[in-house]
Amino acid sequence: MTSPNNPTGKPTEILDRLDESLLGFRRLFLRPGYRQRLLHGLSRDVQLATLRLLRAVERSDGPPSVGDIAEALTIDPSTSSRLVDGAAEAGLVERRTCAEDRRSRRLHLTAEGEAVLAEVTARRRQLLAEVIEGWDTDELERLTAMLSRLGAAFDELEHP
Repeated sequence: MTSPNNPTGKPTEILDRLDESLLGFRRLFLRPGYRQRLLHGLSRDVQLATLRLLRAVERSDGPPSVGDIAEALTIDPSTSSRLVDGAAEAGLVERRTCAEDRRSRRLHLTAEGEAVLAEVTARRRQLLAEVIEGWDTDELERLTAMLSRLGAAFDELEHP
């Protein structure tokens, strides 16, 4: 039954459990044990925020600006700028003048940035494989499809 507090008509217990699960999943990747297993022994000392930056540059449709990174990571432009500064100083990204707008600078992964990203991607796959040990392919396909569907629905909140 719908109400102002529950316009979907879905049982509130399910909505509350889903909300808690989603918040819990976000926290999983911030847990010390996961971070340590992910980052320990990498060829470079990097922070999770820097890895998120590298992945955002890699996944961008074209070389992104600092503003594009801020939007992709949902952080303030000033925070994005500081993050990019640190990654550039570490030799993981470089700023290049945009051919279409010479006043604009775009971010590119360096060879070192690509190597760090490849290394951490392999580590993430390894950790994920451990976590889903024993799951069958159909379960994983359903979970992936449902998470994609949920993510798309959240995207609709931003861009109706």
